[in-house]
Amino acid sequence: MPGIGILGGTFDPVHNGHIRHALEAADVLGLERVFLMPCAVPPHKARFIMPFGLRAAMLHAAVQGVAGLDVTEIESGLPVPSYTWHTLQAWRELPYGGEPPYFMMGMESFLMLESWFRWQELPRLSRLVVVSREGEGLQAFGAKLAELWPGSRRAAHVGGRSERAVLPDGGELFFVSVPRLDISSTDVRSRFLAGKPLAGLVHPGVESLLEANRGTAEACWGRASGA
Repeated sequence: MPGIGILGGTFDPVHNGHIRHALEAADVLGLERVFLMPCAVPPHKARFIMPFGLRAAMLHAAVQGVAGLDVTEIESGLPVPSYTWHTLQAWRELPYGGEPPYFMMGMESFLMLESWFRWQELPRLSRLVVVSREGEGLQAFGAKLAELWPGSRRAAHVGGRSERAVLPDGGELFFVSVPRLDISSTDVRSRFLAGKPLAGLVHPGVESLLEANRGTAEACWGRASGA
C-alpha cells in the first residue's frame, strides 16, 4: 500500500522549491500523498515569523490543483513549542495515521537531529526521510547515520536517487536526492520587502495573499531583518 509523507517547515512563506521537493520525494518513494505541515511554534527559530493561519492559508493556495499534495494543520492544536515527537504521536490518531508516515527533513535538520526533543524515538513513529539537493549530502548522511545509529545497514533504493538504511532496531531511514532548485524563503522575503515581483518563485495565490497582508509581512519580516 502506498505510503503517506509529511513535509514540515515554517513555510514563511511557502515557495515553489518546497512544492517541487515534495513531489520529487513522493515520486522516488512511491508515496500516495504528501502533507505539507506548517510548524506552529518552531523550537529552533528565533526570528519573527508570520502568523500560523496566514502561513497555512498560503500553503492551501500553493497546493491547489497539485495532485498528490495536501495540507495538514495538525500542529495548531498541539502543545508549544512544536516538537516533532508530539506531532507524530498525534498523527497516529488520525484516520490515515495507522501506518508510520514518511517524515521528511532537510540535510541541515538531520545534521542537528540530536538537538530535537526525544529524537531517538522518531524512527519508531515514522520513516525518516532526509531530502538533499542532487549531487550533495550523501557522504554527510552516511557519516551522521553511523554516528547516531552504529551498525545500520545501507542499500541503494530507486535508480540511484535514494538510499534506504535499516537501523539496528529495525527502523527505516531514507536519503532522497532531488533536482536542485535554488529558491529560498529568505530570498522570497527579501524580494517581497523590496517590492520586487515573485513570479516563478511562489504560486500566484501565495503572492496575492502576501500582497493582501503586506502590513503583517512587513511587521514580521522587517523586524526579523532589523528594519
